[in-house]
Amino acid sequence: METYIIIIDQADIPSGRLYGAFVPDVPGCTATGKNLDETLERIRAALCAFFRNLQSAGHEIPPPHSLEEHTSLYSVSGESLLGEQSIVAMVDIPFFQRRHFSRAA
Repeated sequence: METYIIIIDQADIPSGRLYGAFVPDVPGCTATGKNLDETLERIRAALCAFFRNLQSAGHEIPPPHSLEEHTSLYSVSGESLLGEQSIVAMVDIPFFQRRHFSRAA
């Protein structure tokens, strides 16, 4: 298992509260949900699907980094990784091995 940091932000919208999650190690991998459990379930599924797609395309799976590493990288850019209401979560993802695919000529 590999453990990835997940950042969850919440927003109050006219119809209630919405949660949005992203994975700093995997730019573009995001999910939303109506509550924390749904958001975590969806980001875990999105991350696994993203990794399967990377594998099938022959790309490397990005390694997970610690919250301290991410915070340090963001501070160099002048941006903050965490908002005032951000929640940090960690999700375990099954280890994905890189597979080599042969293509028929």
